[in-house]
Amino acid sequence: MGWDVDQGERGPTMAVKFLSFLGTGDYKECRYELGTRRSSLTRFVQHAILELLEETRPTEAYIFLTPEAEEFNWIATPKRGYPGLSFALSDLRRTKPLEIHTVPIPSQQDDDAIWTSFHAVLSVLQPGDRVVFDITHSMRYQPMLALLVLHFARVLREVQLGGVYYGYIEKLGPSKQIDDIPVEKRIAPVVDVTALADLQEWITRTYAFVAAGRAEPLRQWVKEARTRAPSSWQWAEELTDSWSSVTAALYTNRALTIPDTARRAAKHLAEAPKEMPPAMGPLRALFEHANRSIAPLGSQDPVESGLAAILWCIDHGLIQQAYTQTRELIITAVGLAFGLPVQGKEERDRIEELVTVAQKFAANPRNRKPLENMTYPRDRDLVFTLSRHTGLLNDFDEVRKLRNDLSHCGDTHSPAYFETWLREHMPVVKEHLLRFWNTRQSRR
Repeated sequence: MGWDVDQGERGPTMAVKFLSFLGTGDYKECRYELGTRRSSLTRFVQHAILELLEETRPTEAYIFLTPEAEEFNWIATPKRGYPGLSFALSDLRRTKPLEIHTVPIPSQQDDDAIWTSFHAVLSVLQPGDRVVFDITHSMRYQPMLALLVLHFARVLREVQLGGVYYGYIEKLGPSKQIDDIPVEKRIAPVVDVTALADLQEWITRTYAFVAAGRAEPLRQWVKEARTRAPSSWQWAEELTDSWSSVTAALYTNRALTIPDTARRAAKHLAEAPKEMPPAMGPLRALFEHANRSIAPLGSQDPVESGLAAILWCIDHGLIQQAYTQTRELIITAVGLAFGLPVQGKEERDRIEELVTVAQKFAANPRNRKPLENMTYPRDRDLVFTLSRHTGLLNDFDEVRKLRNDLSHCGDTHSPAYFETWLREHMPVVKEHLLRFWNTRQSRR
């Protein structure tokens, strides 16, 4: 079968690999065009693409052959009357450094054959490889299999995509019509369909961001994809960088920076449709979906923004962050409501102390000792006013206890209890906090 692929153990190759299925058709001679480059006269699109690629020049070629494809188009046979692809690639090797391998695949169409083909393609890909896929002669399930293998390898083996191409000889017309065209005038385009594979990655990784709240995998993939076309991917890098900033702020409880990062992300989301290529049009619906989860975080109202961040954390499984941010949001709301500085550890500790005093006074209004021990009359007024919001004070106390239990590896409650408590009680906490906040805002 010509050159046989080595199926043994390999280390990381970091190679640029060309993958293609060879069919059984009676292929017509023509020249192929890719961008401004034109190939030599050939019957085989594989030969043409390997000849035309410059920026991502493969160093290894893997041709997947059914027994019929080997007989009709890999080697020279009387049935065809012309040399097979093996001879065309031999000529190419004289001018380009290229390792050529063949990989047998079954011609059957049952489940076993499909998965045998899947593993055959996957077996040639190693971590760090850069892959160029020709799908011109992929038949029946093979185009879907090619995209599936690419997606699988990109996730599991960090394989990078160099391009997906289709030789569009059908543009010249039916086979009999092509015969009537002089050979030198047969010019067929090679269509770059890489955007289809990229779209699949966008869908998967954007959904992971929306559902799981992790933007970093998408951001890293975009950085890798941008190496193929730096200018056309700038919008995507700016967008995913902004998403990553939002999620980093949420994961690390940077509550005071969340609104600004969310507004920047919303801005990039709004601008993305103007910059993205037409092939990425379906992403608009995904981006709108993502924006619905980000936009509330950018509210100009600090309490509304903080509540949105807490709900985002709950929805994305960030339970400890949700408790911490609830505690800190109540402190921020009290400080802002009474005109106190809210940035800095000492300032926030002071607000928390006032909340604690207010809670004690609310629990026993007859005991005025907590008020009498306060130095500043303004603090006494604050505590007295705040003590009327017993619901909010009780919420703060419970959240503080549960947050401490989480942070200090307590064993008072089961793991499921913490999320259950949030989902059951957060609507009430939100109601108490907004009632306090709106009441104070109306008096300022």
